[in-house]
Amino acid sequence: MDYLSPVLIRSGSLIGCTQNVAFNYVSNSATVSTAVGVTEHGFTLERNAMFMDIMHDFTTLVEGSGDEICLDMPRMDLVRDSCSLIAQAWEQRDFIGTKKVDLQ
Repeated sequence: MDYLSPVLIRSGSLIGCTQNVAFNYVSNSATVSTAVGVTEHGFTLERNAMFMDIMHDFTTLVEGSGDEICLDMPRMDLVRDSCSLIAQAWEQRDFIGTKKVDLQ
């Protein structure tokens, strides 16, 4: 993702042995290329939906209005141990070999 580009670029590609996937977050689309052909996928979603939902829950809690919020969302105070384990595993990772990728 290039935040300094004069044109909005939010895309990438995954190149595999049997298929390539190019995705574009701006147009909410993905193109899958295989030996059989190319398939275009379009998605109807709001890119900021998760952020807007979280902010709605946050402001509801702050205002104390009693409106319904998502009670099964992960709470940061309850996931600290899991996050610490993930961070420790990330620090101890060891990459062996190379992989050619095309990230844009």
